[in-house]
Amino acid sequence: MRQARRYAKIIGLALGIAALLLEVWPVAPAWALPINAPLAQTLFPGFSLFVPRVSFSRALRLQERGEATADPLDRTVTAHVESIDIVYAAIHDFSLIATIPYVTKSFRFTDASGNRQEVTSTGFGDVPVLGVYRFLRKDWLGGSLQLATVGGLKLPTGSDAERDERLRPLLGTDRLPPELQPGSGSVDFLFGLPAMLSLKWFTFYGDVLYKVNSEANDVRFGNVLRYDLAVDYRRLSLFGRDLFLVLELNGLLQERATRNGQRVEDSGGHLLFLSPGLQLFPTPTLLLETSIQIPVVRRNFGTQLVPEYNVLFGLRYLFPTALSR
Repeated sequence: MRQARRYAKIIGLALGIAALLLEVWPVAPAWALPINAPLAQTLFPGFSLFVPRVSFSRALRLQERGEATADPLDRTVTAHVESIDIVYAAIHDFSLIATIPYVTKSFRFTDASGNRQEVTSTGFGDVPVLGVYRFLRKDWLGGSLQLATVGGLKLPTGSDAERDERLRPLLGTDRLPPELQPGSGSVDFLFGLPAMLSLKWFTFYGDVLYKVNSEANDVRFGNVLRYDLAVDYRRLSLFGRDLFLVLELNGLLQERATRNGQRVEDSGGHLLFLSPGLQLFPTPTLLLETSIQIPVVRRNFGTQLVPEYNVLFGLRYLFPTALSR
């Protein structure tokens, strides 16, 4: 009987220590998913997340109302973005998120003489600052459910006045069009609802995020409804380290823009990407990730260049910033 009681005390102590460790040091899946969807997640108090990333995208297909059409200018737009996301657990169930992007955009076209021209803009982009509040968390053996709200601002920190004389014969002005500027010049508002369901070997994530754009330089981009669905499978390993397989659907529905109060017909539409990815944990607090976004729906309004792909590489480092209370 005494021996049984001793074993019971040992087991109880072990379970208590395990519970304490889980409370103080969060498990990887809570801050891993997703890759391409917005970082709308909460951390345990006393921890922060540092997320440097590099992405590359290209648009070279001209479409008219969703159908491919000839492009006499043979236009190509590429975007290279280096960004740093910082997630800070301000208090229990509430985190602050800021993203600092450095943007390089390139526009190539054939001029009237048949020569290829390239116009490039480079600089810091607009910085979004978000707050995420988790209002529901249900835990059970082998799983959990989390629901949250997210809201914030996108600040006009990027330049919106870049110029290049090579554009004058094409556009009648040397000012780069708004979509080629590093920044928008406008203060925009974001709010949405993310949710996460964790099961034994799978984690499911979904969100809906709405962005209300304001006007700058007589141009207002159309409001954007973003939606994401993601699932990861985490019963794999590589070189003895945890390996997650991630599959996402990332959608964007955007209204037409306006210029000087008039609707811009060649703007807005619906994009949907299928985004497979990998996440590898070299250590419990370091994650390496990569993903490619492949467009499966490109229903644009009017005549526009549409994206061909987007490739992303990044890492996430979880570190303590203060003692949890």
